[in-house]
Amino acid sequence: MVDKQKLAFLAAGLAGALVAGVLLVGTVAEVAAQDGRGRAAAGRRGGGPGGLGMLGPGGAGLEGANLTEAQKEQVKSIVEAHRADLRAVLDRQAEARRALAASVDRGQVDDAAANEVGAASTALALAEARLRVEVLQVLTPEQRAAVQKRAAERAEHFKERRER
Repeated sequence: MVDKQKLAFLAAGLAGALVAGVLLVGTVAEVAAQDGRGRAAAGRRGGGPGGLGMLGPGGAGLEGANLTEAQKEQVKSIVEAHRADLRAVLDRQAEARRALAASVDRGQVDDAAANEVGAASTALALAEARLRVEVLQVLTPEQRAAVQKRAAERAEHFKERRER
């Protein structure tokens, strides 16, 4: 029973990490979709699926930061520089999840596969954090404050949704 609970918690955590990683890829689209005032241009949604921003719910979305054209280009360059690494980590995580699922389908839990899922999730969290740090360094203190305020608002919104 404990193994099933561990697996259920692990799967839920991995799903969240995978969603965050996929949303991270939408950062370039978010920045490109902003009008000159840091808002999504007419008819466009920023941040990939659902318009959630750079790192998904509670993350560091850039909406409202009022990026300059130069900052948008810097962010695009940073994201592009990390794209291959992020893709590799996401692929590693997906492969580890498939291996773990295959072991469960065989009626057992492969501890090595489960450990690899955890290691890949950790690698993804670190890659996302490094990317976020680089992106935030491009912003002015006022822009960082706006991003942090928006992230707190989103986190509260998703907390309320989970509680319903």
